[in-house]
Amino acid sequence: FFYGGVASLFPALVGDLFGRTHAGAIGGFIFGCAGILGAWGPALAGYLRDVNGDYRLAFILCACAATCALFGFVFLPRPRPG
Repeated sequence: FFYGGVASLFPALVGDLFGRTHAGAIGGFIFGCAGILGAWGPALAGYLRDVNGDYRLAFILCACAATCALFGFVFLPRPRPG
């Protein structure tokens, strides 16, 4: 749900944080990494399920990644005007 908001606001956020000059390259890098991880994540979760018998470790790893992202977002320095 709500991915349309992320897809539409993300380029504006990247432009505000890093400037318009490099916003395309930075946004492409981030979306490229997200695409690769989005493709390999389910395979890794399936492998962990095959090895461990359940998805518990996969959910723990996802929760850890989400927590790291949250801390990164909270402690991100505010952009300077100008």
